[in-house]
Amino acid sequence: MRKKPLFIIVYFLFTLLFIAAIPAQAAAPSIVLNGQILQCDTPPMVEDGNTLVPMRAVFEGLGAQLNWDNPTKTVTAATYNTNTTVQLVIGGDVKVNGQKLNTTAQAKIYNSITMIPLPLVSETLGAAANWNPDNQVVTITSAETTTPVYPPIVIETPGDTAVEEQEGIEEDSTADEQEGTEEDSTADEQEGTEEDLTADEDEDANGEDESANNTSFSAYLNELENRFIPEKAAGFSATYQFVLTGDNEENYYIIIDNGQLMTGEGTAGAPDVTVTINEQLWLDIVSGKEDAMDAYLDNKFTVNGDPSLIMKLKEYIK
Repeated sequence: MRKKPLFIIVYFLFTLLFIAAIPAQAAAPSIVLNGQILQCDTPPMVEDGNTLVPMRAVFEGLGAQLNWDNPTKTVTAATYNTNTTVQLVIGGDVKVNGQKLNTTAQAKIYNSITMIPLPLVSETLGAAANWNPDNQVVTITSAETTTPVYPPIVIETPGDTAVEEQEGIEEDSTADEQEGTEEDSTADEQEGTEEDLTADEDEDANGEDESANNTSFSAYLNELENRFIPEKAAGFSATYQFVLTGDNEENYYIIIDNGQLMTGEGTAGAPDVTVTINEQLWLDIVSGKEDAMDAYLDNKFTVNGDPSLIMKLKEYIK
């Protein structure tokens, strides 16, 4: 009668020992990007001692846009916040801004997903990337950026010579009135002549101003002011400088100061972003005839500063 209880005790002891001997199931590898878990269909993987991560999920999480060219098996990524272009051939070279990267790391295709060695995240985009084998977590942190303190905005504008000429005429007229009757008559005739000349000069100047303001980009800025939504832009400030090429080689600026819009011709001091672009190309982009991403990757225009602010501008337009 005592053998049965003893058997049960021994059975449970062996069961507990067996369960304790089985290691806990390892958690699936995950990616933490800037403190947040990155949702991706394909998790990180370790192959031959190398940690591989899904390129599209990671690069898009870091603010890049990607394009896949199937004939050449090439991935092109452009990240506006660092003004960086990465070209990566599957199983081949890696280029950053056109310069070949000195690395042995290569991308591969896994279940139709481009997987890249973890070090490439740091070598191409400058982000800190680490793999913790104990908890099966890849940690990626964007390169630190600081917000510069800009000096006051200075707009270059020509002097108003017409006003100076008019002031001179008025002073001459006052002096003439203090002279004798005969001198008054002569002064009146001279004054009339000078006024006619000044009026002609003013008309010529106005004609030149109207001609300058009739450019396509000026018309775009006028339309921008009509379509701007200050309520949406409340609290937002940025300075945009446009350096136009082609037939209309002029400088224009767009300034948003705490939700208030200012535009015009000239140069703004210390802009947040400077776009050097052909006038017609920009008009084609804003009208939807040209894709901005394709044009940027084809080096049709250059951006100096934070290009993401250009996309931000679109949020405040009707």
